[in-house]
Amino acid sequence: MKKIRLLHITRPTEFGIYRFLMDLIKHMHKDKFELTVACSKKGPLTEDLKNNGIRVISLEMERNIGFLHDMKSFFSILKLLRKEKWDVIHTHCAKAGFLGRIASKLAGIPSVHTAHGWYFDEPLPAIKRSFYIFLERFAALFGNAIVALTDAERREIIHKKIAPPEGVTTIYYGIDTACFRDDIDTTDLRKHYGFSPENKIVGMIARLVTQKSPLDFVRAAAKVSQAVPEARFIIFGEGPLRENVESLRKELGIEDKLILAQPSHEPGDVNRFLNLLDISVLTSYYEGFPFVALESMYLRKPLVITEVRGTYEIIQNSKNGTIVPISDTDAMAQAIINLLKDEQRAREIGEAAHRTIEEHFTAEKMAENHEKLYMRILPKK
Repeated sequence: MKKIRLLHITRPTEFGIYRFLMDLIKHMHKDKFELTVACSKKGPLTEDLKNNGIRVISLEMERNIGFLHDMKSFFSILKLLRKEKWDVIHTHCAKAGFLGRIASKLAGIPSVHTAHGWYFDEPLPAIKRSFYIFLERFAALFGNAIVALTDAERREIIHKKIAPPEGVTTIYYGIDTACFRDDIDTTDLRKHYGFSPENKIVGMIARLVTQKSPLDFVRAAAKVSQAVPEARFIIFGEGPLRENVESLRKELGIEDKLILAQPSHEPGDVNRFLNLLDISVLTSYYEGFPFVALESMYLRKPLVITEVRGTYEIIQNSKNGTIVPISDTDAMAQAIINLLKDEQRAREIGEAAHRTIEEHFTAEKMAENHEKLYMRILPKK
């Protein structure tokens, strides 16, 4: 049987999109698909793909809009697509999705696009938001399908008239559960960060950027600290808001209780850190579909998360996690306090969360659903 030649096109990729691609590619049927990725040399994706036997084609693409470098990227993509006989193209993120879908259409190849978060979710002026929606509507005319990460996202795409209902398919993220263990000894890690045995640890894994709202985590931590003095807090991440976080924790008097830890980017980093936590928190303003939520849940960590789009498709409030209003640090703090003071309930929520991931959000299921979509858009012979 001849393999289906699938090309992924993406811009420089780290964090969630990196993990998505690695998990998707790892769990696809290599006997059915011949996989190639076109991406920038920047970031860890290129080397990790090569180490896993995946062909990588170097492709330079800037995140920001710029006529000259975008035209250069477009003609590089078009040349690549016309040079080899690809069967399906899968584009990722806004820029690669815009250029890649137009080039795919001109080359006569069906394409799928996953945004992994939309520009119109960001706090933008109305004119700029409308411009980005126009670009998405235009690009969608050249593609065959858009993948939404949640049903809520799918409804938003249809509502904004980016694509018709039949052109949008929901496929949830899934995690490679084989990479996560909940029996890791964290004694040395606790000592490293100065946590004593009686300390309960509340933490957040997130880039220190506006989208993730780390300052809300600091504010909630200060309120929890007043009610549960033995609680300790840690943020595992890096980014431009680091100084703001440091200033706020000092202002709120919790310098000795809130640790700012930088990831080493070594394999297993996230697994080790999550094992350290008693409660996992996400304070985002908006999300595509947060991997760390799924990872926390699989490792039986009670999750407190803001009601970003799609949250209710993962979480049954107070059953397998806790949902709080965006920016409501009082509600965040109270949810954390309740879990810290009721260990039995926290364990029950953690167990229910673990079952949710095993049943609905695995990388195997994610890859299977993508394979079905690719097969559906292939030209009928």
